[in-house]
Amino acid sequence: MPRGPKGERRPADVIGNAVHVMRVALYTVWYNFVKQHKSIKCLSPAMAAGISKTLWSAADIAEMVDATLPKLGKRGPYKAAEISN
Repeated sequence: MPRGPKGERRPADVIGNAVHVMRVALYTVWYNFVKQHKSIKCLSPAMAAGISKTLWSAADIAEMVDATLPKLGKRGPYKAAEISN
């Protein structure tokens, strides 16, 4: 991964790492709760372990992600910028 002139991490690197962590977490949830595994008789690993009684769908995961996002409020009035000459 490219670094800054003094070898430090750049803000884009940090954001890229955060996105990677989120993608790995989402894949882990999908793999353990949504995907049916033939090796355990078409159950998900969470069902086989007794963590979940039903097979989840991708829509279930999307609803849980949406529930954790902050709710957007009403925007305030538009304020025109003052132009000085």
